[in-house]
Amino acid sequence: MSGKSAFVVEGTVVATLPNGLLRVELANGHRLLGHVKRRQAPLVERVGVGAVVTVSLSPGDLSHIPGDKRIDIALRYIYGIGPVNAREIIAKAQIDPAIRAKNLTEAQLSQIVHAIQDGKYVTEGDLRRELGLNLKRLQAIKCYRGIRHLKSLPVRGQRTQTNSRTRKGPRRTVGVQRAAKPGAAA
Repeated sequence: MSGKSAFVVEGTVVATLPNGLLRVELANGHRLLGHVKRRQAPLVERVGVGAVVTVSLSPGDLSHIPGDKRIDIALRYIYGIGPVNAREIIAKAQIDPAIRAKNLTEAQLSQIVHAIQDGKYVTEGDLRRELGLNLKRLQAIKCYRGIRHLKSLPVRGQRTQTNSRTRKGPRRTVGVQRAAKPGAAA
């Protein structure tokens, strides 16, 4: 499977967001969240709402999909696609779920890519970026969940007196100082 192919399309900037993010609307009506490459970061100030930009879309890095697995299982290796979404994508692409990923033709591969894009699934980097922005928003407004994230404590109401060592890390003993024994020589 060739996973290095990227689609280049033109879109119109709908909104500029902080940290160099842009909301772009493509010709087919899909909206996506994009960012400017680091070497082109000074151009962000010049890009405004209504500007026509060239967007490079990758269908998720398909190179890490295992070739020896069935395609309905192999699609789950894309971050953001689970069992239900994988079945929906295969049904839209009209591909037999029992076929192995390494046996896909280029036509079938492009059908899968188009099914992912047309289904408006948020995957890979866009999903990670969206989740990160959600956490930053919660922390910025100082809500309960945001504060718990900041303090690295459990967020969903779990007890913390005895458990939650995964979230809190190893124990740190606080305030125990032993008095020196009177007969011990230093």
